[in-house]
Amino acid sequence: FEKKYDRFINNNVNYFINASYKAKQQLVDKRNFDSNKIVLVDNCVPLPQIMSNRDQLFMELNIPLDSFLIVEVAFLSERKGQKYLIDALSDLYIQKMISKEKVFCTFVGNGEQEIFLRNHINQLGLSSNVFLLGYKNNSEDYISACDLFILPSIRDEDMPLVLLSALGYGKPIIATDFAGISQVIKTNENGVLIKNDLDSFTSNLSSEVYRLYKD
Repeated sequence: FEKKYDRFINNNVNYFINASYKAKQQLVDKRNFDSNKIVLVDNCVPLPQIMSNRDQLFMELNIPLDSFLIVEVAFLSERKGQKYLIDALSDLYIQKMISKEKVFCTFVGNGEQEIFLRNHINQLGLSSNVFLLGYKNNSEDYISACDLFILPSIRDEDMPLVLLSALGYGKPIIATDFAGISQVIKTNENGVLIKNDLDSFTSNLSSEVYRLYKD
């Protein structure tokens, strides 16, 4: 049925617009869409005026002003990979490679995995270090204030706008090497890309978080 539906769409749509080369290729390879009908339009974002500065946000979070802050802004969804980042941080804390008095992480956004993630954080004993802040209309403030921005998505991405915001604020970035992400992130130039392999995903995240924390 899906193949018939795709044929109908392909025959009756003049143009498709998307934001990444890899997403275009997926539409061609997996859904047999006509590549000549797929138009690429780069995403772009404005950088709004910051409402709260770094010190203000740190005081709201009740963490020391000299803390190292990791931020992800995204829906709380399995595809956005929050669990893997939480597990990676847990491993680093357990191995004492990072300090619970120094390194903190905030997730800005809401979604269907909120209860699961909150329980997971509590089970790992990280409620004093990893915060679920919910939806914030000033989410860009947290990107601007962070030391490291991470987007560990595992599927269903095109060109995430939050990465463009993080780039706009000059933040080092860890993100997954797929979709349009590798169009804007170049390893060791403006961030780090990690392989989208769930068998090694958590350990790769841990390694890169530690590397950028130390450097």
